[in-house]
Amino acid sequence: MSTSPEIAPPQMILDYWFAAPKSEWDRDSGPPEHIEEINLALWWGREPCGVREIDPQTRVRIDEEMATLFQGTIMAAEKGTLLEGVSEWTSDELKESVGGLALLILNGFIHPSIHRNDQRKVLANERVSETLAKMMIDLNADTSEEFGLYERLFIYRTLLKSGFREKKDLGQDKVKQLLSETQVNVVTAPALACLQQYATDLEEAWSIFDLNPYRRKVMGNNSTEEELEFMEAKPWGHV
Repeated sequence: MSTSPEIAPPQMILDYWFAAPKSEWDRDSGPPEHIEEINLALWWGREPCGVREIDPQTRVRIDEEMATLFQGTIMAAEKGTLLEGVSEWTSDELKESVGGLALLILNGFIHPSIHRNDQRKVLANERVSETLAKMMIDLNADTSEEFGLYERLFIYRTLLKSGFREKKDLGQDKVKQLLSETQVNVVTAPALACLQQYATDLEEAWSIFDLNPYRRKVMGNNSTEEELEFMEAKPWGHV
C-alpha cells in the first residue's frame, strides 16, 4: 500500500476526499490502487439516499486507508505544529481557499472516521471545522472560483450538523441558497438530493426537540423515546 508524506499537502486531502482521478495524483505519494472502487466521495451521495451506511468491511478499509495516508497530518494538527513554519499549510491562502477547506475536511470528517471510539476528541475537532467554515463564509471564501459545487457543499454541511442552533441556521440558509443557485438537477444528483433531505430532516428535528438528536446520540448522551423514534424513521448514521 502506498503511503503519504508525514505531512500531506492540502490539495492531497481534497483530491482524496473528493475522489480526484488517479491521473491527477503524484505517483510517489498517491492513494492505494483501489481508491476508485472505494470512491470515498460517494458516502455522502449514495443512491438511493436511504442507503446511508456502507458495509463494515469497507468502512474499516476506508478508515485504515485514511489513517495510513493522513495520521501524520492529523497528529501535527492536534499538536498545533501543522500551521508552523513555511509550508503549503501556512500560505496566505489557508483561511481563504484550498488550505482552509482541507483543514476543515481533516478536522470535521477524516479525523472522526479515524477516531470513531473517542467521541469527545471528535467533537473538539469538529468544533475547529465549524469555526473554519464560519470564517470562510465571513470572508466570502465559500464562493471562491477555486471551489466547485461539492466543495461548497461540505463547507455548509459542516455547520448544518452542528449542535448549536446559530451555526445550524447559517448552514441551513447557505444550503438553501446553494440549491436555489445550482443548475444541477437535484433529482438526478444523489449527493444534492441527500443534502436537501438531510437539511430538511435536521430542520424538523430542531423544531421538535430544540436540539440535534443525532449529535446527542453520537456523543453518548441518553436519548428520549421520542428522539429514538424520530432517528429510526429518519436514520442518518454518519451525523
